[in-house]
Amino acid sequence: MNNLEKALSRLVEDNEFAAPLARILLSASTRGIVSHSEVEVMVSDNLEEVLLLGNNWRLLIPVRVVKSGAWEDRLLLCRPGESYELPNIVRHLVQNASRTGCWDLAYAITEAFKEMEEPAWQQMP
Repeated sequence: MNNLEKALSRLVEDNEFAAPLARILLSASTRGIVSHSEVEVMVSDNLEEVLLLGNNWRLLIPVRVVKSGAWEDRLLLCRPGESYELPNIVRHLVQNASRTGCWDLAYAITEAFKEMEEPAWQQMP
């Protein structure tokens, strides 16, 4: 079990989904987005369940929107042509958890504000 899987296994009840979700999140953390076809290659079984789990935890959210970019207006469709993205803070959470095996929200918030070039990035968390 790699570090990211270890961190995810603390969140998800069914550890069967920790490994495939970790693969998706790690891949998406470099670009911030992953396509349905990329997810299909990484996850052969339980694809919909893994995407639903990532969406429920707001780790991986659909790009498609109904009205606005708000989370509640995101439309999760598990079909070819769809894409899913990681919110910026989640991207930093995933990258750090892949190194440490732990979720460190304060670190992720700090890194996100630092990336945005917020002058008070150290005080934001």
